[in-house]
Amino acid sequence: MAYGVNYRAGFASPSNRVGYLYIDKDGYSGAITDIKLAANGLKLSHVWESWDSPIIGLRLEFDIVNDKTDFFELLPLLSAEEKEYKIRVVITSPTSYTLFEGYLNCDTITQKYLHKQTIRFAASSYLSKLDNDHPVSIDTLQNKRFLAIIDEILISTGASYNIRVNALLHAEGDILAVGQTLFNKNGFYTELFWIDNIERTTALEILKKILTSFNCYIYWKQDFWYIERYEDIYSISVDFVEYTTGVDYDSTGIGTVVNVVRFITDVHTLKFIEQSQTQSVIPGMKTIQVNLQDKRLNNLVNGDLLGMTPVAATPPAPAYRLWQYTNGVGGFNIISWGNPRGIISNSVYRTMTLPFVYDLESGIFTSIKLTVVDTTTAINVVFKFVGDFSTYTGSLDDFTFSFRWNLRKAGTSDYICQSSEDTNDWNLYPAGAGDRIQIVTVEGSSFDKKNNSVEVSFTIPIGLVDVISSGADAGKVIGDQEFILGLLVESYKINDSTTDYYLSDVWFGDVVVTSTGTLQDNVIKGKNDNAKFLNKKEIGVDLYDGLGFDYKNSILRGASMEYRTERWGTGGGSAEIVARGVCWGVSANPVIAMSHTVDGTGTGSFVSYLTGLTLNQLYHIRAYMTDADGNTSYGDDKTFTTRVLAIGDSYRGGKVAYIYQVGDPGYDPDVQHGIVAALSDQYTNAHAVGGHIFWGSLSPARTEGPQAWGFSLGDGITNSGLIAVGAVQYSEYANKVCIDYVVGAYGNWYFPSVLELHKLYLNRVVIGGFAADWYWSSTEGVPGTDWTDNGSIIYSGENRFAWALHFGVDVSLPNYPTSMYRKNNWMRVRPIQYF
Repeated sequence: MAYGVNYRAGFASPSNRVGYLYIDKDGYSGAITDIKLAANGLKLSHVWESWDSPIIGLRLEFDIVNDKTDFFELLPLLSAEEKEYKIRVVITSPTSYTLFEGYLNCDTITQKYLHKQTIRFAASSYLSKLDNDHPVSIDTLQNKRFLAIIDEILISTGASYNIRVNALLHAEGDILAVGQTLFNKNGFYTELFWIDNIERTTALEILKKILTSFNCYIYWKQDFWYIERYEDIYSISVDFVEYTTGVDYDSTGIGTVVNVVRFITDVHTLKFIEQSQTQSVIPGMKTIQVNLQDKRLNNLVNGDLLGMTPVAATPPAPAYRLWQYTNGVGGFNIISWGNPRGIISNSVYRTMTLPFVYDLESGIFTSIKLTVVDTTTAINVVFKFVGDFSTYTGSLDDFTFSFRWNLRKAGTSDYICQSSEDTNDWNLYPAGAGDRIQIVTVEGSSFDKKNNSVEVSFTIPIGLVDVISSGADAGKVIGDQEFILGLLVESYKINDSTTDYYLSDVWFGDVVVTSTGTLQDNVIKGKNDNAKFLNKKEIGVDLYDGLGFDYKNSILRGASMEYRTERWGTGGGSAEIVARGVCWGVSANPVIAMSHTVDGTGTGSFVSYLTGLTLNQLYHIRAYMTDADGNTSYGDDKTFTTRVLAIGDSYRGGKVAYIYQVGDPGYDPDVQHGIVAALSDQYTNAHAVGGHIFWGSLSPARTEGPQAWGFSLGDGITNSGLIAVGAVQYSEYANKVCIDYVVGAYGNWYFPSVLELHKLYLNRVVIGGFAADWYWSSTEGVPGTDWTDNGSIIYSGENRFAWALHFGVDVSLPNYPTSMYRKNNWMRVRPIQYF
């Protein structure tokens, strides 16, 4: 509905400006009621939160004298609803223009309502109404130009005015024609403003993030929206590009260039009274440096399965983030989708009848895009599964589930395959080669027995994938990639059977796909060569990442915004990066005049190695890049301290027990290595008494497999592996207790060799927690040796003995170990790990 004038008050200011205050009501078309302003009852102020906030709003306060015969006539204003009343302040003389437009605030100041009483009202500019909604266009995954989203946001306020832009920054590689700005030349991917698959960033926050990235400010004045850079707000004469609201300007779009001459009453000359400047921002800037922080899209797939469609084509080829399903051959049938089930908020319901024949196209499929940067990039897939076990009377612990999936390169019949479950060897096989169905195994003991559910996850190290072909296509799968992910049928085995069984009714969903890898900060920089601007302002934003791992997660440019922007400037062309690396020193903000590395040229990630560091020293470090124009840019100042470990230091979940010395295996003069001991002895309740534990069993004799009889440093890890392969392993035995030990994030613990155990003995006091008792080592008897007991030879060559040390007597080299015992003796055990 349209707004009509409901109330009107005339005024005249001491500066001879004459005008009217209008109160317009939504849908009103009746007579105008004249009201009276109190003396000095009109106050207009600019609202600017801080120098780092891009929103310059207006606030109007006005006092009305309730002099009506029916003094309840003004009561509706005190109970106004959101956007029910618009407020306008219009100057009619000496020139005509609108000084203020906005909405009457609903939270009117509480006061007495009496005849002849002065009532105070407040109104805020349109921009203040943007914090409770978001532009509908970001609900659709698409590329969007900055100007289009800004115009949509401003129109949503109810103020459809043309937009005037002054911003010379643009993507290097683009050249701005007359009538163009970065706002119609560049854009973004809408998912950047997704909080999750349901919630979106508010319109006000979107506007703030966009404008902050380019150091621009927005305000409304005299029937126009103005967007301009900080250093131009104080200029008297400024050229703007005027864009017509509601018009879609593409990368070649041309607005109208207008020159605006501003006077003492304009926003730029108000100098924002009552606002303060922080120490880091001083009026007049020559350089703007924007530090871009890494940000990833929440989910590479659409978690909402409600729009999933059937497809008969093989193989399925859904559009980006859309889902398709095929019922395939056999008894695989998708019944419904998009509904909650148990722990799954968005599930697929599938039934199964036998016989079933495996194929590549029985399942659900979606398209994902990501950027494969280097070998560290990986795809992580997680989904939830619920099964109907009502017809099975046994225990879920007897089940082993096999969940099948595949990953195909979009537009091809090439599949990502792991050549062996025992290796991390991944390949992209051409059509007809390799096992194109992959399996992730989940034990039934992992299920939540209350609701028969489990969360399934697997990781695809996509950066390690080799293209198995020849010629130009050989190598790694690197760069912007699109894949088709398929979640196929699952089956289960009972105990150790080889027969595959299928549940007749299952539900799966809540699919989340993310990517990981080595991240780096990025820097964009803009210049203004006007000599008036003296200082530099740094802005930190988390909106854009020019080399991130999520598809199109950055500022975009080009006719269809197909290119990702790396650098910014005010001239044409692209300044080549001729040097990059890191610099460091003992003081903050090091520069390349200090110690630094040179790690190549151009953009992209790189690795630096620092040498000549002093131990126990705090260092500052920054990344840098130098372009062909001789300009050097720096990243954020970071700190680190070189550290020297000592015996007894807390480290990696334990205590440092020994540091390798010259001559020790694994000794490195530049990097400390050694042994960490667990904080306490480890044992399980079964087959363990008072902290003591079996080494192993005597029946059957331990004769199979390679012999674990390594004595030296580093042999503990070897012995643990040999024992695990060659001996009967129970969770109550010493080696299993060691290799199963985990503390916090630290695993990879081992059963110490006899020499490693001796190092623990020598440093037992500073390590702490040892008893004056016998401790097992992982070192067994030497093969072929006969061992005696009470003077008689027993167990000749049957290797039923292992070395042990007593931590309560003097055990010194070379007479260690003090004794050898049968493996079914009770002794203590202390796990170790290596660093």
